[in-house]
Amino acid sequence: MVTRRLLLVLFVVLTGWLPIDAQTVRGRYTDKAKRPAPRTVYVSICESRSAYAYHNGMCRGLARCTHEVSQVSEAQARNRGYKPCKICY
Repeated sequence: MVTRRLLLVLFVVLTGWLPIDAQTVRGRYTDKAKRPAPRTVYVSICESRSAYAYHNGMCRGLARCTHEVSQVSEAQARNRGYKPCKICY
């Protein structure tokens, strides 16, 4: 037995009443203006000469830092030569 909902969906699809695009059905953006801006991820770094990793939140590796702890973007940390922490990443 065919339900009313199925009949309505078939009617809409077959008559082209609503434009159905494969890209919009999958949730992808077809227009660049509709894309959300990329989110900046901030990480913590220890401002010492021997520090080599950036951390996510309060990592136990960051807890050992005896110098100043700074919040920078992940891109800035990579540009400074820091690598992802092996504990929290």
